[in-house]
Amino acid sequence: MNRLPEMATAIPRVVVFYMSFSWRTRDTVMVTARRTLFGFSSALLVFMAIWSGTAVAVTRVDLYSETVEVQARDYAARLKGYQEALARVLVRSTGRRDIANEPGIAGLLKEANRLVLQYRFLEDGRMTVSFDGPVIERSLSSNKLALWSRERPRTLIWLAMDNGAGARTLVGGEQAAQAKGFLEELAQVRGMPVVFPIMDSVDMAAVPFADVWGGFNDKVMQGSERYQPDAVLIGRALRDAAGNWSVRWSLHFDGQVQAFNGTIDDGVQVSADWFAQQFAIELGSGPSQVRMHISGVEDVEQYGRVKAYLRDLSMVRSLRVLQASADDVVFDLTLGSSLQVLRRAMALNRTVVQVSGQSPDQDDTLYYRIGK
Repeated sequence: MNRLPEMATAIPRVVVFYMSFSWRTRDTVMVTARRTLFGFSSALLVFMAIWSGTAVAVTRVDLYSETVEVQARDYAARLKGYQEALARVLVRSTGRRDIANEPGIAGLLKEANRLVLQYRFLEDGRMTVSFDGPVIERSLSSNKLALWSRERPRTLIWLAMDNGAGARTLVGGEQAAQAKGFLEELAQVRGMPVVFPIMDSVDMAAVPFADVWGGFNDKVMQGSERYQPDAVLIGRALRDAAGNWSVRWSLHFDGQVQAFNGTIDDGVQVSADWFAQQFAIELGSGPSQVRMHISGVEDVEQYGRVKAYLRDLSMVRSLRVLQASADDVVFDLTLGSSLQVLRRAMALNRTVVQVSGQSPDQDDTLYYRIGK
């Protein structure tokens, strides 16, 4: 798709839905009273991003709930809605747009009703469905498919748009609201946390249109620092005489730059595809062990916070404390991913930070300290 009005109507709305207890009304049914606390299904918000001008908290995505439109409230309509919702959940949880083409996934989609923990009808003709995350993960594992971790980079998007008739604008704030809304909704569908510049006087002085359009990425990156993003996506969009948009995109993350050409939606789509590879958890692979020293732990509260943080990481299957001294705690971690994925996920958070000077090739012991 490369016509913005068409794209804006093609992406379904995503609702934030929270439920922490078992109940039933005319429109809401808990399929089972069993709460699922394993894996990712206990996270009940589509995006749980907490940030301020001085600190950034890790951004996590609810992988196993989705909202879809339904034509009626009867059983047949629900079954169709279950399948559509599960298809979207599988795309979000794996990061693969083609996941439905996998041989082992077709059967899973046909039995979507067996995976439903809860469904709820909304007043606007939609239905929210929550699925059993551990069962989905076991199915992915048996089919040797990877999971995109729930710790995902928060990406700042700079998009300069030239309509080919003399009108130029940067997307953000109240500017180019249609493009901004479209990309935000698409990012929710893919499970990619994004933010746009607010385009106040500070932004306009630090990152004028000419810098984005001219490819002065160093200046754009410098102007992005106020938002403290994990990644920056920069696009230069030009509309031709037929009304089609072509965009030159570049994704900046962890010292790497991914450059590609495409449409407006390709910025999010291709970035999400790439992030899914960088944060892949191989569910069917054997576990690996790593020892982690964390210094600066001065009291019980800090100890509990660090332990809970490590235990909650997607790629950590288990952990145990090997040693605790005055200000240093040593953990033994069992991982379900590569060490590189663990490092990337931990770099998205300020709870602990890696001690400088450690060789990236050192893979048996990691050294971190309490973040400030």
